[in-house]
Amino acid sequence: MNGKGCLGVGCGFLALVAVFGFGICALLGAATTWGTAVGVGHAIETGTARIPVLGLGPDYGIHVVGMTDIRTFVDDLVEQAVKDSGFCDRVLEQVRQRPLALAALGEPIGEATVLAVRTFSIDPVMGGKANLTLEVRGSLGAGKLEVVAHRGPGALRLGRIATFELGDSEWDFDRLELYLPDRQEHIDLLFLAP
Repeated sequence: MNGKGCLGVGCGFLALVAVFGFGICALLGAATTWGTAVGVGHAIETGTARIPVLGLGPDYGIHVVGMTDIRTFVDDLVEQAVKDSGFCDRVLEQVRQRPLALAALGEPIGEATVLAVRTFSIDPVMGGKANLTLEVRGSLGAGKLEVVAHRGPGALRLGRIATFELGDSEWDFDRLELYLPDRQEHIDLLFLAP
């Protein structure tokens, strides 16, 4: 590894420490202004607690490219975790198998957009659970999808070179309801399973 790569890794770690350091300083400032617990909650809710958005420059240096409030920062992290987990792909697979959903939204059904996350956790040992709202869009329009799901723990299997891996288990859906803007009632996609 050349010197620039090592510097990038070191700077990346320092940048992460700096981001959380700035966030803590912002919260401490809010706590001294409005009182400890109330101040921190107020600062997060109103967006006055802000942290820097960092980017890697062409010189391999970390640069402040903007500011964001802590609530937006956390929401973006959670949304990215949902997308990166493959959960949305699994939900879309379920929606695309339901003829009534295809008739209401039109084909093809594109990517799902995360609108709200109430619960989302994935633990390879304990399993996972999800309770969120997605927007799905087809050629005829869009709808909101209320999703509640769980999955069991992964199965332990022997990997390459004497390593152990946890295999993924499938998501089981407890609630999969499609709400369309022009209808009073929702479409229960689990009830209409193929």
